[in-house]
Amino acid sequence: MRALQWLDPVARTCMHAEHLVPRSSRKVAAFALENTLITTTETPDWWDACVPGKLAGLVQDGYAIVVFTNELRLSQFGPSENLSSERGWKEKLERALVSMPNVPPFRMFVATGKTDRYRKPMTGMWQELERLFADDGVNIDKSASFYVGHGAGRQNPAGKRNRDSTGIDRKFALNLDIPFFTPEVLHLKCIRARFIHAKSQEYFLGHPTDTNVQLEGFHVSQVPLHLPRHEPTSSPLLPPQPTQELVLLVGLPCIGKTTLYRTYFAPAGYQHINIPSRDKSVQELDKALKAGERCVVAAEQNAMHEPKVRQLYLDLARTHGVPVRCMLFTGSRELAYHNNCYRAFCAPKSVRDREGKISRELLPRTSFNELRLRDMPQLSEGFSEIRKVHWVFEGTVEERKVWAQWMLQLQETVE
Repeated sequence: MRALQWLDPVARTCMHAEHLVPRSSRKVAAFALENTLITTTETPDWWDACVPGKLAGLVQDGYAIVVFTNELRLSQFGPSENLSSERGWKEKLERALVSMPNVPPFRMFVATGKTDRYRKPMTGMWQELERLFADDGVNIDKSASFYVGHGAGRQNPAGKRNRDSTGIDRKFALNLDIPFFTPEVLHLKCIRARFIHAKSQEYFLGHPTDTNVQLEGFHVSQVPLHLPRHEPTSSPLLPPQPTQELVLLVGLPCIGKTTLYRTYFAPAGYQHINIPSRDKSVQELDKALKAGERCVVAAEQNAMHEPKVRQLYLDLARTHGVPVRCMLFTGSRELAYHNNCYRAFCAPKSVRDREGKISRELLPRTSFNELRLRDMPQLSEGFSEIRKVHWVFEGTVEERKVWAQWMLQLQETVE
């Protein structure tokens, strides 16, 4: 019998394996793999001699042991190279398990993609665990479960970046809203053993100097809350009786352009022109302006960031004698990419129903190039007004809770 039984993959980028016959339990003891249970998969050994005893004790206490690991190395190359890499990695794990006596039953999920719902800190692997346990009639009690990982946001002694400093494991636990341990705390109890909960601001991470370690990367808590939806606020976004005009939306993808249109312009009868082809967009606008329509245009991706593209629409409006306003969206590229991940991977069904979309594709990182200072819209281009539009989350409390999770980062560390 093989030490690891590889089951049908959850998805193309999420592998699933079992060691022996793991039990389903409402209590889950979840672990990262490398630098937490074992050293590395290259030269695998227990992270510490106490680990097998700790795992056995958890099983005896009624916990299900589950491992969650990111392994991008298994999908970085072509199909044949990936298959060879995956086979070699699995063989190393097999040999390690054979050489390590008394390993208790456990279940393992392996995320191999770079940008998908399964890659930590995204919670796709945990959701698959919940689904599997539910099939056994078991609902996981998060308050009785915990997660242990090396990636807690600590810097190494030289102050250099490492896997720990990314904080991936701690972010994963925060997203799940379950207690978090570093391996130093759980296995060695080198300081007072204390859970690190999502709502706690004090972090005991394995060394007395590691309290209150800040996680790096973008989080929505960095978004200013005091800004108005749009400014200036001295006049309404739309006059009580709007006349014919053209409104150009300038901003990154996933930054609220469609929401602004739906909230303000659609009820006032504005036509939304959002066509990927620039030529077709201009043709459609020409027809609409000839018909006396009020129009809102959001060009493909970041095209409106280019003055020469904006000038196409300004010149066309000028030939029809129609004034043009600009809505300049101020949200950062990090916020836009965060929203991109939220929409593609974890937006609740209520959001998809409201937007009338079953699913959204994740846009590539190259779609999020910020507007250069020299290309900022100017009144001298021919705009009658330029308004700033700030990001304001709109949704229910539950939707906001999901949106406020840690997502994949625009500048992602490979692991």
